[in-house]
Amino acid sequence: RAMASGQLPHGEPGRQAFEEIFAEVAELRAVIKDLQDDARPTAVAVRVQIGSYTLTGTLDQIYPTGQTWYRYGKARGVDLIEGWLRHLLWNHLSEPSDPRNTTLINRGGIRRFKAVENPDEHLQRLFEIYHQAGHEPLPFFPRSSWEYAQLRFEKGYPVERALERVRSLWQQSFKRIPEAEDPYI
Repeated sequence: RAMASGQLPHGEPGRQAFEEIFAEVAELRAVIKDLQDDARPTAVAVRVQIGSYTLTGTLDQIYPTGQTWYRYGKARGVDLIEGWLRHLLWNHLSEPSDPRNTTLINRGGIRRFKAVENPDEHLQRLFEIYHQAGHEPLPFFPRSSWEYAQLRFEKGYPVERALERVRSLWQQSFKRIPEAEDPYI
């Protein structure tokens, strides 16, 4: 489909690009298959009422080993937020005997969330933030925050060194538009 739509180059370069992408997708599929032991996912209807907020939808990747959510792409802060929200919902809806963990899989690797004992408190706070964002701008910096979290908690950088590296995302760069100039922030 990518080749037919012109998203890949024509000829040999396009074929090579396709083969590289196909190999990455096959590897991601193999990881998911190994984790889920060929089990088929089930869907769980979501209708959550917490305080004055109601959330409806479906969690559609529930396996015997817990919830799995995957996306072919590099890890982004937005993926973690969505994964965390799905995880909290699964913990709210699941039975205590269910495996209440969530596994996030993408090209950046595998991340796991363990069971949360008080998902309603976290959901309430997220609903409040969502409501607030609909009424006023929030100081939310997804690229800088994601980079800082990776440097501090995955790579073990000290605070000052991580902040120094993150400033490059915030300030002018020849490689990309700095986050400080993003009109949506």
